Amino acid sequence: MPKPSAKKIEPTALSMTVDPSRTEAAYAKYKSAALALPASGLANPTVNVTLAVAIATEGARNLLGQREELDALVRKVPWAVIERVKEVGLAAQHADMLVRLQEDEASAFGDLLPRTNELRSILLDDLELLVRRKLVPAKFVAEVRKGDNTVRDKANDLRDCGEYYTAHWAELSKRTTVDADEIAEAGSLATKILARLGAMLVTNVPKADEPTAVEMRRRMFSLLARDYDVVQRYGAFVFWELPDGWEAYVPSLWSGRRRSAGAAAPVEPVKEPIVTPT
Repeated sequence: MPKPSAKKIEPTALSMTVDPSRTEAAYAKYKSAALALPASGLANPTVNVTLAVAIATEGARNLLGQREELDALVRKVPWAVIERVKEVGLAAQHADMLVRLQEDEASAFGDLLPRTNELRSILLDDLELLVRRKLVPAKFVAEVRKGDNTVRDKANDLRDCGEYYTAHWAELSKRTTVDADEIAEAGSLATKILARLGAMLVTNVPKADEPTAVEMRRRMFSLLARDYDVVQRYGAFVFWELPDGWEAYVPSLWSGRRRSAGAAAPVEPVKEPIVTPT
């Protein structure tokens, strides 16, 4: 057999984008499989789950690149399990995000908050100038600013500011530094944040006969770990003679940055190289 070609994986160099619409769909798809796992032997996700998912996705991709070689050497390779690793990883991400939403609301909005904060500041600073020009009531800006600075409050601020500009655009359009695209963006961001908050809060309230969010995170991560065990077993076989050993191509989920048990893992910032599910 010719020596296989695979990409060496550097866990500490990986990051992964989080797309809640995709993670939520994957969570719903694999929830029953996670619930079916026996309570004994569940894995404890003491790692950054998003990083572990990035490792699993890349490891599975390496192995999927050896399909022809493995099929020629091994009977009945469980490709269905290997192929679903990426999607089960998205489900594990979502379960982790639900827990972090309980612990820290802002942690589940790392993709939206930077622009939310920036745009909110732009709108409020502009409104303050319009107050000085006596074009906007000072009471309106004071009401917007007096919130509790939570994610929900910031979304409401964007919505309120956007609606105010829209309602008074005829008299403000020639005196404001804000343009129509920014006003539309404020409304769009507010809608995205409030919709995500609503969906997550509904999902995060377990029914009487369902496990908690923390338990579901353990189950989803365990499902991912079990599937990835298959990837590692076959990866050890096919990548055995490659430089640095087979684990360089299908590394352990625990080989990246660790966190203490029970601690919340932040959504990793998007940086190069970006691992984006395709």
